[in-house]
Amino acid sequence: MLSRFTKLYPDLQLELTTGLSTDLLADYEAGQLDVVIAKRKKSSTVQRGRIIWREPLVWICAKDYEIELSRPVRLVMMRPPCAYRAIMIEAMASVRREWSSACLASNLIGVQAAVAGGLGITALGTSFLQEGMRIIEPSQKLPTLPTTEVAVIGDESRTQHLVQPLVSLLTEGLMSSGSLT
Repeated sequence: MLSRFTKLYPDLQLELTTGLSTDLLADYEAGQLDVVIAKRKKSSTVQRGRIIWREPLVWICAKDYEIELSRPVRLVMMRPPCAYRAIMIEAMASVRREWSSACLASNLIGVQAAVAGGLGITALGTSFLQEGMRIIEPSQKLPTLPTTEVAVIGDESRTQHLVQPLVSLLTEGLMSSGSLT
């Protein structure tokens, strides 16, 4: 989508920075970024930014992974500050379910590889499900997870010329992939 964006708008200079949402938001607050596309837990309170995507979180494991109810749940997650990590820990605490860290990955690809390899389970949106993975059925006594959102922060008059076409293109791509709700 970003390649298509740069072709459609060759006069706009786009420099992409990737990272954890918390880090990107800190860089935005420090004036180092003009626009941030960040994930966050859906909230009933007003939050800044324009939501471009919502997706329920689900528990995901390897296709042949079996959860042992008598043992702590083995979680695959990233180091803090990771929003999904915090959500998993809060969810386990809400039902007083014991857990242990099976893998601390440095990025999403590492989380997906560890889960597909059978090291443990994780919480992600259904759009992150890959070959060799499955969604864990709610009947397996795991806590319910919230919905996650992706929002654009920086939709201001000085960046409107960049944000509007970028949001339109992202929304179009998400709708065509069936990920947008």
